[in-house]
Amino acid sequence: MESNTTNETTVEYHIPGAGFANYFFAVIYILCSMIGVPCNILSLMFFLNTASKVSSVANKAFFNTIYLLTSIVDILVCGTLLPVIVSFVEQRAPAWFAEKVFCYAWGFLWEMLPFMSVYLVGIMSISRTVILLKPLLQLNRKALIAAVVLYVVFLIGRTALPLFTRDATYEYWISEVYCYEMAGADWSYKFNSISRS
Repeated sequence: MESNTTNETTVEYHIPGAGFANYFFAVIYILCSMIGVPCNILSLMFFLNTASKVSSVANKAFFNTIYLLTSIVDILVCGTLLPVIVSFVEQRAPAWFAEKVFCYAWGFLWEMLPFMSVYLVGIMSISRTVILLKPLLQLNRKALIAAVVLYVVFLIGRTALPLFTRDATYEYWISEVYCYEMAGADWSYKFNSISRS
């Protein structure tokens, strides 16, 4: 098992026998990104191009905005996989996650994106149901944007609050190959001591 030793502690970041699994997960993540990024960029371009054409039709503009926002969130999700792929290729060494600022930024973003994605799908589902029940109802695009902005503010507050109130910090988890929030402990030595093999 590979490790990096300091005067205070030994940090191990290689799991014996996991070589094939690491490469397997890296390939799966690469395939997901190779499909997800181009497809969502094409979707984003399509919905941006049609935005002006449907702006006069309330419901079309409403759903066009939801699809546009969903494409942006999905591109960001695919983008966050890149450092995970690098760590898998390097046999779970922290790689980019060894940088404290990067680990914080990545972990912060990763905690928000899944909630944002589910929120948008929820709005889409509820809106479709409402339109089925009341076909003549005009959905308000400005209300949608306001609801999304408020939810983003809520997510930022919800994610940032523990960092200020519980002495929380982000730590690279070898088993998950992610940076996660940890409360009540100083994990900074891991960022300072771990280096790539």
